[in-house]
Amino acid sequence: MMAVITVLFLFLATRGVGKATLEENHLRGFKGDRLSTTVRLGHGRFGWTSISASSAIAGVEEARAAIQDGKVTLPFEARYAGRFRGLRLRLEFSDPLQLFSKVHEISYEDFTLDVLPLSLLRPPSARKGAMLTLGEEPAGAPGMGQELFNIDEYQPFSDTKNIIWKRVARSADQSLFIRIRESNVPSLIRVGLLDAVRRDERLGWVDLFCEGVGLLGKELINLGCRLEVSYGSASGLTVCRVSDLQDLAEALLSFSSSASDARFADQLIDQSDIVVTGLREVEVPDIARTLSRKPSMLIHERASPMYIGERSVVFSGRESIFPLIARVVDR
Repeated sequence: MMAVITVLFLFLATRGVGKATLEENHLRGFKGDRLSTTVRLGHGRFGWTSISASSAIAGVEEARAAIQDGKVTLPFEARYAGRFRGLRLRLEFSDPLQLFSKVHEISYEDFTLDVLPLSLLRPPSARKGAMLTLGEEPAGAPGMGQELFNIDEYQPFSDTKNIIWKRVARSADQSLFIRIRESNVPSLIRVGLLDAVRRDERLGWVDLFCEGVGLLGKELINLGCRLEVSYGSASGLTVCRVSDLQDLAEALLSFSSSASDARFADQLIDQSDIVVTGLREVEVPDIARTLSRKPSMLIHERASPMYIGERSVVFSGRESIFPLIARVVDR
């Protein structure tokens, strides 16, 4: 009789679980943030029944689920940057006497977790365009452009062609003054994101990739450049127009959730001002040969690249990217 009663409790507790609803199906935060969503189990009677819950998202550290009043709170701590889709929830119900148990597994395909790289939080560098010379937009820094940036006294190392002779003639002591010109940057820079090979450790590589592109894109935006970020996907060559950090974040998340595709490698490299890819791509002879003619950021990974050009920077998270930026904007 007790077994029949306890099975009845188990039945009443689980009859509405199939309609469990996810209260928030899109979460966004930065790497290392603790995020959570809640699942409402339905109208079952849970008072006499014990429930355990676990969830799974690839690349995300799950904390212990909290269950109260028919709601399951699922906390997450993201370890890798990128966009993660789909949530699997496993619920196990046990009767009051712990004689029987029933497992329900529910999938939420429309769940999305967006994890942004920490490089987007870094303050912009104070080093703004001192090395830049060519382009269409003023950089707000000294350089070799045509517009006047400032006037200063002549120094022994100053270029004599910048002396303002009319001002010297009007000066009582004939002090020498020079014209300081403003540097310019390109108004538009095309950044190609190339993922052309299969990787067993893709999560860590995409995480470092997002950190590198986030750092590069943020510095270029800070210089006053607009970006076009391109990458290959199953639907073709995708182009994202980027004018601020929000656009940059969305482009990175979209890239991270796309599958690797080598069909557009030549086209992508050819139309980009700078290419971001991995060291394993440089193991492919055709890609290595084409890439050697372009400024590129090569994301560090275990590989034996055929050739790394003089215009390339291998990025492992610690390197300065200013030499790379100078090669791109000083074209």
